[in-house]
Amino acid sequence: MFKINEWDCIELNEYKGNYEITLGYAKKDGSFGVKFCKREFGKGNEKNVPVKIPLGDKEKAISVLRSLLEELESTDDDVPF
Repeated sequence: MFKINEWDCIELNEYKGNYEITLGYAKKDGSFGVKFCKREFGKGNEKNVPVKIPLGDKEKAISVLRSLLEELESTDDDVPF
């Protein structure tokens, strides 16, 4: 678990060979609590689901995270957006 600020934490998870970042919070006992959001799966089919960012398999996840790190380390002039 990585604490981002007073309210937010993230956790890297792996399930069946695919990685994802899950948004959550630190519980009073220090464990990770997952944050949920409402998401619509077709008209009228709304569910509460964990807030996650999929990263793909291990190789793809490493590539994505390295690219993000490079973007953060670049100067403002180098950012493509």
